[in-house]
Amino acid sequence: MMNGQSNFYRNPEPFSPSYESKLMPIKESSPEGPMILLEMPLFPENDTNQRPVSPVLAKPKKLAKKLSFNPERWCGRDEIYTTSFCRQFSLLLLRTFLILSRDRSLMTMRFAIHFPLELPIITREHFNRWYSLRAYYIAMTVADIPIQLLCTVTYIVITYYMTGQPPEAFRIGLFTLICLMVAWVAQGLGLLVASLFDVKNGAVFGPFFICPFLIFSGFFIHLTDAHPVMHWLFHISFLKYALQGAAMAIFGYDRPRMDCDETYCHFVLPKKFLKEIDMLEADFVEAVIALSVIFFVFRVSAFYVMQYRMKNKI
Repeated sequence: MMNGQSNFYRNPEPFSPSYESKLMPIKESSPEGPMILLEMPLFPENDTNQRPVSPVLAKPKKLAKKLSFNPERWCGRDEIYTTSFCRQFSLLLLRTFLILSRDRSLMTMRFAIHFPLELPIITREHFNRWYSLRAYYIAMTVADIPIQLLCTVTYIVITYYMTGQPPEAFRIGLFTLICLMVAWVAQGLGLLVASLFDVKNGAVFGPFFICPFLIFSGFFIHLTDAHPVMHWLFHISFLKYALQGAAMAIFGYDRPRMDCDETYCHFVLPKKFLKEIDMLEADFVEAVIALSVIFFVFRVSAFYVMQYRMKNKI
């Protein structure tokens, strides 16, 4: 084969003698000389078994796709940054732990005050291609988990036994879970406020963001007493689900009659207390799911607000 053209048909050896009598002369002109007679085989129309197949026209066999799992694909180096995502995440996580260890206030107003001050530094380092915003955000979220666990467990150990609640592992676990979720949701709200405002405006407008959730939590105004038009405000309040989950963890799940040393105790029956606060039909699983959704909404919103501010240098 020369110049991409196959001369396979010019070789008389692969053909059977029956084809020699069926050669048809073809006239072809040559720019350097007279007419040249060429002979080409004339194959039968329906004879496909004896017809030779050119190796160029032969269809290649389909190769099966190899399924392979490459862990480096998840932690591979991006073209924009000099290090991989896993390397960025590990270094940022270590740096965040160091910052938290040097914080004497233990995250008191950390997101409302400290985070807006860190935002210009994060913007400069991000545009210098040191790390991605996603790696920083995930590292910051993971680094705050141990602090929240420590603070929440300390609060539960003090308040749960001081209020004389039953020492049941099941109830303690449910109460700890709901307190942890409320802490993470509140932290996400603080991060969203810190992403929207600077230090001065964040300290001023931060309480205004928490007030609607507190008013429509069901503690001051019950859902049955509110106008139907305002019911949606109760359904988006994370403090309403926090109160619902805590009440069910302590007074729900067939808690026995409470001890009373007085002559008359109005709330000696736990179900009567749940009926009084309009949570007799409350569900703990519903509260956990609602808090998870609100936590996800706050965190994702804060990430995109932060990304918008960094791109537009606001």
